[in-house]
Amino acid sequence: MEDGGQRKEVQDVSRPWTMKEDRFLLSVVDQGRQLGITPSRSFAKAAMKLKRSPHDCIIRWKALTVRDKGSVTITANRPDYSHLRERIRQLEQKLDTNQTQLRELIKENRRMRDEMRFFEIMLLEEYQLLISLLEKKQSHARLHHY
Repeated sequence: MEDGGQRKEVQDVSRPWTMKEDRFLLSVVDQGRQLGITPSRSFAKAAMKLKRSPHDCIIRWKALTVRDKGSVTITANRPDYSHLRERIRQLEQKLDTNQTQLRELIKENRRMRDEMRFFEIMLLEEYQLLISLLEKKQSHARLHHY
């Protein structure tokens, strides 16, 4: 306050806007437009949620949008390409890991199938040997009985 009871207007230096706040502001105004809510009410709603003044919201919204022949092109609502690139890189890395693991599992599967075939053949040979021994024993047993 200055002398004489008059207020001295102090320009408030606002904190910087975050991308999340930008997206929220743009979505509130866009939703308001779709629902037929006046822009001033949309800015008031956004201001309350963001703990900023409606005037700050209007200024920020104007900075985020570009007017071209009556249409509004939203520039801040574009995807964060660096974030998308990072996510793509992570997914490609996961895909590579999964493909490597799949190749290893396919190799292991083939190895186990080959091993299983070996044991099947071995078991079959043992079974045939046992049958032949039993047949010999039975034929010898008959000779002894006569």
